[in-house]
Amino acid sequence: MLEIRPARPGEEPRLKALWQQVFGDSDAAVEAFFRCLPADFLVVSEADQIRSMLALTPMELIGSGGTAASAWYVYALATDPACRGRGLARRLLAETDERLRRRGADCAAVVPAEPSLHDFFGSNGFEPCFAVWEREVELRLPPRVPSRLDPAAPEEYNALRNARLTELHLDWVRYDVPSIRYQQAISRLSGGDLYAVTVAGETGCAAVERTPQGGLLCKELLISAFNFREAAARIRVQCGGADLRVRTPADPRLPPNPEVRPFGMVKWYRPAGPWANIALGYLGLGFD
Repeated sequence: MLEIRPARPGEEPRLKALWQQVFGDSDAAVEAFFRCLPADFLVVSEADQIRSMLALTPMELIGSGGTAASAWYVYALATDPACRGRGLARRLLAETDERLRRRGADCAAVVPAEPSLHDFFGSNGFEPCFAVWEREVELRLPPRVPSRLDPAAPEEYNALRNARLTELHLDWVRYDVPSIRYQQAISRLSGGDLYAVTVAGETGCAAVERTPQGGLLCKELLISAFNFREAAARIRVQCGGADLRVRTPADPRLPPNPEVRPFGMVKWYRPAGPWANIALGYLGLGFD
């Protein structure tokens, strides 16, 4: 008999085993999540076995006028390959909806790991949103103006991130410090880190990961457009990647750009309210 319930104390080894079976992440990567984030796990169990699971972590959606919405991030949705085709993930998401509504949540968000999952989450009531501007940055010259790249603690990084995004007057997601600490762990496992980047007296922030191919992925670079290329040059020179791909918020004032794409999806439990530009809102890290 199937049972949908919160994970119980002592079930962490089972959750970790299913996580690794489905996603193939290293022991260190899985341990980083459980160490850094006090997530709520919801599971489908059958015959005392966990057949499907997901994790929920809190975040806030901040409107351009400063209004905040209660949001939850749906992460690590995984079903035992031997049990697929039974609708377990759909039942888990439906139960998640009911539980989040009872908690008074305004919405849930997700970052689909691959294109096919956009259709799956779409059929479960999620809508594309949270655009990201992702581009390869061609840098053949070193920085031309004074600049620095310094490792940043999660608290410092989050303060810089919040300040930069507040200045942009768009809808954006505010994370708590444990979520940023998890991103730091992911970055460091790859050979990157969280950084404060300073160009000509202006300080922004960058979350950098090293790719398996030896390149660099800057999962977010938050600094003014005027200093963007110099900041990217400093990252490229100091971190030493073969190439550099950068994600930044989409600018709603610019015409449509093929480098701008939906990054996440959202499901509203209450009317969307003041978040009229959520399609161009900024989720940021996504832990993808």
